[in-house]
Amino acid sequence: MSRLRPVATLVLIVAIATQVRGQSAVPRTIELPPPDATLAAEFTLVTSVRELSDGRLLIVDASEKKLLVANWSNGSATQLGRNGSGPEEYLQPSTLFALDGDSTLLPDSRNGRWLLLSGASIVTTIGPDAPAIRSGARLPLGADDQGNVILTRPMGPAATGPIGLGRRDSVLLVRAARATGRADTVAVLRARPATIKIQGPANNPTSVEVVINPLSTA
Repeated sequence: MSRLRPVATLVLIVAIATQVRGQSAVPRTIELPPPDATLAAEFTLVTSVRELSDGRLLIVDASEKKLLVANWSNGSATQLGRNGSGPEEYLQPSTLFALDGDSTLLPDSRNGRWLLLSGASIVTTIGPDAPAIRSGARLPLGADDQGNVILTRPMGPAATGPIGLGRRDSVLLVRAARATGRADTVAVLRARPATIKIQGPANNPTSVEVVINPLSTA
């Protein structure tokens, strides 16, 4: 268990490794003031946060499978919605994507859908039949305030290989409109090297294991 504190509880040390006129820059230490608020609540695995305009904080605890809102004024953290597959429910909340104003997009990976929040309220559930989700943005990598999400797709035809992986060395960076699902390729990226183990017949594998080096770059 760990307690979540504001960023002000940290002492940030920034080391600049660039060369300045042939000489190494001296690492600069930034000392932050003491925290002015703490949370009494405990968390297991905080994976995403989003600060609202009123200072409250949206929090995803991936291990507890909860979406919460933290209030620094009284030190509380209250769950939003509940676990399930109905309205205002989720099974595995993932990343909080900031949209315009205090709007937030939250993909629910296990239900294959999105939740749309206004402030600290769940206002809309966007189902798996939505155009953008059907276009491949079930778990987007980002979102903007112009109505788009960002995702990656494998290169090459979908039929390449027994499980349709296409090329393994590169991926497409795609921008898709949330309303229509229209997708535009923005760039080609180097993919993180992966080791793929397939058991069973090539045309009907019994299991597929994909191992990606977490320290590899892309």
